[in-house]
Amino acid sequence: MLHLLYFTQLMSIMKKRVCFIGLFLLLGITACSPTPQALYQKGCEANGTERIHYLTLAAEQGHAEAQYELGLIYEFGHGVEKDIPQAVKWYQKAAEQGHAKAYETLNITL
Repeated sequence: MLHLLYFTQLMSIMKKRVCFIGLFLLLGITACSPTPQALYQKGCEANGTERIHYLTLAAEQGHAEAQYELGLIYEFGHGVEKDIPQAVKWYQKAAEQGHAKAYETLNITL
């Protein structure tokens, strides 16, 4: 009977810990997800492939300036091979959000 009491108490403690850990992980994951602006800022402070990495993450989350800058990177081959279709893709995404320079660039290049 004593073993059953210990087992019941142990299970109660374990359930509380599992719930706490699950809540911590859930909050930790969402609290640690950087915003597109934070990713863009990291990209501005970085160089080379790290810059492209952060700008791409920000652009994929809809950051218009990051999209425009990726267009420039791919158009002129800064740190990557020139890729005009990729440049146009990023310019279009930025222009769709009202980015004036991206819109002008598309009008000039098309």
